[in-house]
Amino acid sequence: SRQLEKLSLEDTLTGIPNRRSFELYAAELLRAGMERGQPPCVALIDVDRFKQINDNYSHQVGDAVLKRIAHILKSHVREEDMAARLAGDEFVIVFKNAELRIAQQVCARIQVAVRSFDWSTIAAGLQSSISVGVAAAIAGDTVETLTHRSDNAMYAEKKKRA
Repeated sequence: SRQLEKLSLEDTLTGIPNRRSFELYAAELLRAGMERGQPPCVALIDVDRFKQINDNYSHQVGDAVLKRIAHILKSHVREEDMAARLAGDEFVIVFKNAELRIAQQVCARIQVAVRSFDWSTIAAGLQSSISVGVAAAIAGDTVETLTHRSDNAMYAEKKKRA
């Protein structure tokens, strides 16, 4: 039963926590963090032009990109934070005790790590980047409202770069 529980909380492709795991952890951090006066931050991450990667290189290459991005995310967050795959090419990070400014700095470093990774080791000519939106929890937030604000921030960043 432990194996089934693990499988229900882990993304099978990337090996990082899945949406269900994120929602459970973020809900707990929201509750506990608001009580302690240390609300969490959430970063929503989208792989830029991911459909083109799948179309131009293959779904196998797309899967390799998702695995590498998951690895980069995991390697840049603290043990008490969580990087998870929401679905498709969307990832999320929940920061347990980080001010918005600190969470944004970590996310900027992650963006640089993704851009500067040698993607040609996966496929010749391949490049990848991510867009990130970060939001800090406020009183009355649910996982859904906090994630929605992060999503809006991510789309605002995409528009600025377009």
